[in-house]
Amino acid sequence: MFLDEGRVYGIIIEEVNDEGFLMLYVPSAPIPTSGTLYMMPEDKVKRVNIPVHTALSNIWHLGKNADKILKNKIEK
Repeated sequence: MFLDEGRVYGIIIEEVNDEGFLMLYVPSAPIPTSGTLYMMPEDKVKRVNIPVHTALSNIWHLGKNADKILKNKIEK
């Protein structure tokens, strides 16, 4: 997901309505059990093909090795 021209991990919780909005949970680092909910339009979200536990582990480790985890995983 893009947020203020940056990218953050967000977990898609559900599709909210027919207008293409998604409810996303954006976990905080380093403890991903706290975070923020966002309702974002689909076109602002880049899906990443990694398991949730991999993203949460990467958050727990403050993004260490994110380049290797995300390489060729961001859908266009």
